[in-house]
Amino acid sequence: MSRPLAAAGPEADRWEFAQRIHALYRQGTTAGWSSVVATLCLVAALWRFVAPSALLIWLGVTLLAISLRVPLLRAYARDAQHEQRVATWATRYTWMVVAHAACWAVAPFLFLEASQPFAVASSKALSSRPMLDCRS
Repeated sequence: MSRPLAAAGPEADRWEFAQRIHALYRQGTTAGWSSVVATLCLVAALWRFVAPSALLIWLGVTLLAISLRVPLLRAYARDAQHEQRVATWATRYTWMVVAHAACWAVAPFLFLEASQPFAVASSKALSSRPMLDCRS
């Protein structure tokens, strides 16, 4: 997709959006492998402190969510008209990220006991953080 000549306006906005979505898909393999490494590191760090069955179930579900990335990236690469369907590809990527994020969101509830100091400190730190404004 070639950059529009106008510096601003709807066409420039669409071009920028398409470039951002393309960057997500271009970096998808690296992000996927990074997620696998982070997941394995968490499991290794918690192995002595958390029931292995809970860790293995979470690991399996999380790796499944990460693996959703593979067919998505392949389909995007095969779509000759992905530039015209950028909103569709953005939605698909968003749902893949939501699935992955849900796995990480439940991790503290599965692995931390509410009465333990680390769990209390973690929940207080999260609840005291200001919400990020991602509108830019």
